[in-house]
Amino acid sequence: MASVLMKWGDLRFEISRAAYNEMTKSWQWNWQSQGRIGQSDALQCTGKEADTISISGTVAAAFLGVGINQIQNIADVGNEMEPKLMTSGLGDVMGYWVLKSLKESGSRFVKGGAPRRQEFSAEFAFYGDSL
Repeated sequence: MASVLMKWGDLRFEISRAAYNEMTKSWQWNWQSQGRIGQSDALQCTGKEADTISISGTVAAAFLGVGINQIQNIADVGNEMEPKLMTSGLGDVMGYWVLKSLKESGSRFVKGGAPRRQEFSAEFAFYGDSL
């Protein structure tokens, strides 16, 4: 698994295919305020939103025959609309995550309109430690 950066279900984000250049993890807590006369508002935590992981990267379609289908493969797994187990490239089990969004852009086109370079970004939301 040395070249694998992260695995989501059976999909591998790896150096030789869909490698991401940047990863951001976010946490968010919900605090509601209640106005009080003559005092600062009282705050109460009403819960925690799902953790999110955002990745962005590049696919070099001509590199070692990688091809232009890597991002479509991510979309195909997302279209299953099921939580998938996520593990890091070091083997750390991160729990079950869902794909919330995926964006693709292409550049440096060759004859026929195929991009030599594809940029992508994806956002995952934490589903839970188990199904």
